[in-house]
Amino acid sequence: MEIKKEKGSGLVQELIIEITKEDYAEKVEHALKKRRKEAQMPGFRVGFAPMGLIKKMYEKHLIAEEVNNLAGTALYDYLEENSIKTLLEPLAIEEKSVIDFENQSQFAFAFEYALQPEFELNLAELPEIAD
Repeated sequence: MEIKKEKGSGLVQELIIEITKEDYAEKVEHALKKRRKEAQMPGFRVGFAPMGLIKKMYEKHLIAEEVNNLAGTALYDYLEENSIKTLLEPLAIEEKSVIDFENQSQFAFAFEYALQPEFELNLAELPEIAD
């Protein structure tokens, strides 16, 4: 997994998270095996359905689920590790994201976030309030 930070205009910044097959393959394989043990399919005993059939039915969904989890976790971990204070939640940029779960094994998620503006407030300069 690779995370790239791109400068935006002013307080708005962009972050691109690239996820490769190596990042999610092991967890998807584990989830497929678990699904196979629980699968009840006509013509097969419980837990003995062919793995090819299980992959055909569930693999794309499990990949999408795992990749989305990885992207979300990577985004918030990056913001926390770098002590980035954001204004509101980061937004996905659909035009820059490369996501096709049917035909790809590598994905790129683009997010846009606004930094909290920094300012100082000097309370000593404020007028006193009369009782």
